[in-house]
Amino acid sequence: MSESCLRREWALEDVMREQIEHLIELSNRPNMMLQIMPFKAAPGRRSPIGTRFGLLRVPSPGAAGPIEVAYTEGVGDPRYLDDQRALDAHESAWARLTNAALRFDESRAFLKALSSEYAT
Repeated sequence: MSESCLRREWALEDVMREQIEHLIELSNRPNMMLQIMPFKAAPGRRSPIGTRFGLLRVPSPGAAGPIEVAYTEGVGDPRYLDDQRALDAHESAWARLTNAALRFDESRAFLKALSSEYAT
């Protein structure tokens, strides 16, 4: 998650604080991995892919094997990319993004500090 998503004020301060505290609670779940991409991330570690994307992996037994898809979306243009070259490019971009972002514990500490900025 980009730091800009957290800094842009969409609501009153108490609502912003509650939303950030909710993210902190979510980040403590064992199946949740929340990382913040800070404004100060090293420029060379960002993704070369300029669109939002998601990587989907659906386990499948048997000869078919798992389904692996990169999902991208433009204005009115959703795409499901399943060729290996596109998957490799998106997986590489994901690895760069997660390595550039704060670690899970650092992200939680960042959220706690930000929440205190909205203290009443």
